[in-house]
Amino acid sequence: MEAVKLDLYKDFGYNNNTEIANGIFWVGYADKIASLCCNSYLITDHDEAVLIDSGSRDGFSSVMLKIMRTGFNPKNIIRLIYQHYDPDLCGNLPQMESLIKNDRLAVLSHIENNIFIDFYSTKTKKECISQQDFRFAFSSGRRLEFIQTPYAHTLGSFMTYDSQSKILFSSDIFGCYDSGWGLRTNIDESCADCEPGKICPIKDRPCQVSSMVDFHKRIMSSKKALRYALKKIDELDISIIAPQHGSLLHTPVSQRVCIDRLKSLSRIGIENYIQEEQAQLNTLSSSGVENYIREEQMQLKPLSGLGIENYFREEQEQLKPLSGLGVENYIREEQAQMKPISGLGIENYIRGEQAHE
Repeated sequence: MEAVKLDLYKDFGYNNNTEIANGIFWVGYADKIASLCCNSYLITDHDEAVLIDSGSRDGFSSVMLKIMRTGFNPKNIIRLIYQHYDPDLCGNLPQMESLIKNDRLAVLSHIENNIFIDFYSTKTKKECISQQDFRFAFSSGRRLEFIQTPYAHTLGSFMTYDSQSKILFSSDIFGCYDSGWGLRTNIDESCADCEPGKICPIKDRPCQVSSMVDFHKRIMSSKKALRYALKKIDELDISIIAPQHGSLLHTPVSQRVCIDRLKSLSRIGIENYIQEEQAQLNTLSSSGVENYIREEQMQLKPLSGLGIENYFREEQEQLKPLSGLGVENYIREEQAQMKPISGLGIENYIRGEQAHE
């Protein structure tokens, strides 16, 4: 069965902004070259607004046009929130700050991100969420809370939770590739016990769960980092999960199906890479030296004379102990090198957090 091909904007009609909750707008765009839908979100509160993950340089015109079509004056945007530092989130920072021209404008992110965001522009002042007690308040008192998700997928990664609407802007968590994209997910109860595949056997459409799983295996750094983030999500009262890629999880069922599916993954990031590498090397270990010997035998068979036969027998005796050694020794050395790293990254972050508590 062939995959369903979709023109993201033509089929779903998202050339305009979409209000996903009172005063909160999806203003994203499709990056057809990268095959990713990049979701930017505008949160308005009276005459103030913040823009979450404003997008890439090439996506600027699409995002800004949608903002203007909300009727909100972009010059009243007072914060650009960047949940990590990838170019699909903040590549259009120079264009944004040039058009907004607001003295109150600031970039709000984590210090680990701001180091890299400065490479896009140093014009606008940078604020760190930790120095803001992990929250931002509008003049009305409405609060945004920031939840750190270290190494999911960067050290400075975080999510944004709007206490009023109870929407969680989850950044790359729950992201997926564009297969079967729609602004609101089609994941439902039928997906709970279904084994993800390229095409959904029930809906006859590209499987969003499969796309989400593939995305996390590639983008997230490790199983431990992802599960740490999912634990933080379990503690929240959520109405909608709004990722930076993929579809809105706007129902409790879709949220639970996706959370459970991601928790069940045993190989993420580096674990997935190492297992795939070992599988490839194991295939070579049974064919590499043995195949070399067989090919050499075929070349040597036409040769006659005691000298060459004796040489070949001696060479075989030397090669036999090596037939399974190369790959296994490589894997053992790689594992030995990785053991001292077990206290780095997410493990080190968690220990520091526990000590602080």
